[in-house]
Amino acid sequence: MKAQLQSLVLQALQSLRASGQWSLPDPLPAISIELPKQKEHGDYATTVCMALAKSMRVNPRALAQAVADAFPGKGLFQSIEIAGPGFLNFRLKPAAWHLVVEDILRQGERFGAASPAQADKIMVEYVSANPTGPLHVGHGRGAVVGDVIATLLQWAGHDVTREFYVNDAGAQIQNLGASIHARYRELLGLPFEIPEDGYKGDYLIPLARELQSKHGADKAEATPETIAEFARFGARRLLDRINDDLLALGVRMDSYSSEQAMVEAGGVENALQTLRGSGFIYPHDGAEWFKSKELGDEKDRVVVRSDGRTTYLASDIAYHKNKLDRGYTRLINIWGADHHGYIARVKAAVAALGLDPGRLQVVLTQMVNVVRQVVDENGQVHAEAVKSSKREGNFVVLREVIDEAGRDATRFFFVMRSAASQLDFDVELARKQSNDNPVFYVQYGHARVCSILRKAEEDGIPIPPASPEALAPLVHEDELNLIQLIGSLPEVIQNCAARLEPHHLVFFLDQTVAAFHAWYQKGAADPSLRVLCEDRTAAGARLLLASAIRQALANGLTVLGVSAPERM
Repeated sequence: MKAQLQSLVLQALQSLRASGQWSLPDPLPAISIELPKQKEHGDYATTVCMALAKSMRVNPRALAQAVADAFPGKGLFQSIEIAGPGFLNFRLKPAAWHLVVEDILRQGERFGAASPAQADKIMVEYVSANPTGPLHVGHGRGAVVGDVIATLLQWAGHDVTREFYVNDAGAQIQNLGASIHARYRELLGLPFEIPEDGYKGDYLIPLARELQSKHGADKAEATPETIAEFARFGARRLLDRINDDLLALGVRMDSYSSEQAMVEAGGVENALQTLRGSGFIYPHDGAEWFKSKELGDEKDRVVVRSDGRTTYLASDIAYHKNKLDRGYTRLINIWGADHHGYIARVKAAVAALGLDPGRLQVVLTQMVNVVRQVVDENGQVHAEAVKSSKREGNFVVLREVIDEAGRDATRFFFVMRSAASQLDFDVELARKQSNDNPVFYVQYGHARVCSILRKAEEDGIPIPPASPEALAPLVHEDELNLIQLIGSLPEVIQNCAARLEPHHLVFFLDQTVAAFHAWYQKGAADPSLRVLCEDRTAAGARLLLASAIRQALANGLTVLGVSAPERM
């Protein structure tokens, strides 16, 4: 509806310009359609006349009146009013809202999806956890945020690839190999010591046992070759486990990119040569430095150490060059909040490669605290955050949360707050079968609409084809407000995709279910407002509205990767 209003306002302005009575600029500014702060001011409003009048040096109310007089499609409006210093307020007739219901039911499962004039080719890179241990809940939040952002961008009409960057090279993989070897020696009954920077979690013991079964005591000596072999083995096995966890979370990647493979193929050296050729790398104290400070970073960064080893940044530069070389027009990275300081240097790398750093967007996900109900020594129950530490091995494993709370609740909880906000994940709340549980509340709303539709079928109340005549009985304020709300789903999806903020879709679902419940409860109190009322014409219209509500809820849940149950 907002898009249609924008088109109608544009047509009116173009008509005024063509008449020669108003010297309107060409091109015209973007036309913003907003919801009035107070419902009595109408359904929608625009300030475009105020913006134009200032630059044209004319009376904004006079311009607003001229636009109102030239407005096409007046049959859809109860009123077009000029308010204040030049607001244009629009109040639609019920028949206009009925067209929205028709549109939702006609589009069905594709309601909310868009087909832009020009689609971007977008790489969304997320998870990208080092294959040195199982995924923890922080990884899980990034996985779901990235997955839903990718889906939102697809619904917005873009060509999207989901990618996992596997950090399978460097010191952390060497430490993994040494840590597994220490556990291997432990199983052999030999003296062992886990490296100070190694991984102490018990999850390495099954890997060491598998190697013991294969090699016996033949690999007891910690040679560089043995450590490298154990590291490769451990990284493969742990990546398999990571993928299993992601599948349990409903996350599927389109592609994987290996750091080790990129290094072996000469990608890192190629990227460094490119920067050397453009003068962005210089020698200092036996090392090579990237001139990142002049491109927005707080200081220059080492890319090749004095001993000849490349840094993590060098690999990241090569990886982002690889992404751009593959033809992606936009790059979106989902990183943990601890990577905040890394954004400027990677954007500097993109700029040094001769590209617009604005093509790279980074979404930072804040910490997740897993909260459980505990009983203290006084018998009092209170919530307590479970502490985590990946190095020590007592981290909160993602799979445990999925198994306990379920896929739907886990996904929903991870995106129901802004990624920029710290999240307390209350496991007990996520398991509750009550309206206190946010995902249960929304899913139950969908199931309740389905129940109404089933009851209508059982009672032999037909749902007519959607048409102006069939929808004409929908005139109650609550019904029209519901239509306005569910009709905003395409805009919600577009805004979430543009801002890379999935939590607004959760707000939409919660708001829609609350409005539906309020409408339904009014029907319980007033028989004339019931969905399944005695007036079959009114019942048919309300069943069409219920069908549209169900579709909007189902589509929103689908974008979140959460199921829309028909019975609960």
